[in-house]
Amino acid sequence: MVKQSANQSFADSFDVPGQSRSFVSAMLAQWDRKLPSEDAQLVVTELVTNALQHAGGKIDVCLELDDESLRISVVDPEPQRLPTLGKPHGDGGYGLNIVSALSVAWGFESAYDTKTIWAEVDLGDH
Repeated sequence: MVKQSANQSFADSFDVPGQSRSFVSAMLAQWDRKLPSEDAQLVVTELVTNALQHAGGKIDVCLELDDESLRISVVDPEPQRLPTLGKPHGDGGYGLNIVSALSVAWGFESAYDTKTIWAEVDLGDH
């Protein structure tokens, strides 16, 4: 059951990963959740970076907090470019592997004009 939720939209710019980390930190503080938030910040950074790199355009970051985890969702305007968990290589490919390692679950949903990729992070403070 979702206890708290928050959404923020971001324009396509180089500083969105930092802004999204600040958004996660601010919301966890507002919701009076104890650290560690580092995992959540790294997960949102990877999801946002992937969305900007592979889809571009405006993205939405949605946070849903329950008793056990924080669900981080990133919505982008490119429903045809679906995420895949690949083998990292010299120039990249680490993002979803990092998300997978830090999350209790992750996945994606594609709609007519958007794609949502999400990850659930155990905050470890309950």
